[in-house]
Amino acid sequence: MADHMRHVVEAGGELTPEEGQMLSVAYKNKVGMQRAAWRVVEATVQKETEVGHLEEASYAAEYKKQAKFAGVRTCEEVLRMLETELLPNATHPETRVFYLKMRADYCRYLAEFHPESSECREKAQWASQEAFAACQDGLPPTHPIRLGMCLSQAAFQYEILGQTSAAVQMGKKALDDALTQIDDVPEEHYKDVVLIMSVLRDNLALWTTDMQSC
Repeated sequence: MADHMRHVVEAGGELTPEEGQMLSVAYKNKVGMQRAAWRVVEATVQKETEVGHLEEASYAAEYKKQAKFAGVRTCEEVLRMLETELLPNATHPETRVFYLKMRADYCRYLAEFHPESSECREKAQWASQEAFAACQDGLPPTHPIRLGMCLSQAAFQYEILGQTSAAVQMGKKALDDALTQIDDVPEEHYKDVVLIMSVLRDNLALWTTDMQSC
């Protein structure tokens, strides 16, 4: 699916909203599996090293390199499409915000694969801030794209920057703002909004526990 959607993008022109969603889902599934594999192998390397299984750790480390290469390649592929095709061709404000959020997400994933790179962190932070500002300006608090951006920005602050307090503050504000307008959510967005708010609540519970344990 990801390869098919890449060909659609490379054919030129603006994608329909349905095509944009298909592109997003296809690459989210692809990079999601790659991120999960990389994390599992990373944990395996650490575990085998700690117990002195150096040969097993070496095999796992080699696979970790392969998993990282695949994940980085996917992120760079998406970011290239966004910069050269998707964002320049986006004529509708909501579509542009959607792609800015997508760019922020893939910059964050790239920073995950390069935890040692301050350049990747800075680029991810810049992309997140630009997407967040665009969401704030153009979309209501209950719009799925804005809520999703708040979730992504808070996760970036917690996971990449280590700013737990800022992540909690952003998550709480997003939830509070959304709750004030929950009765006005269009039916076609309601399930997505409820799901994102549920994930935000779960993350807030985890992050708050981390703050209290420090």
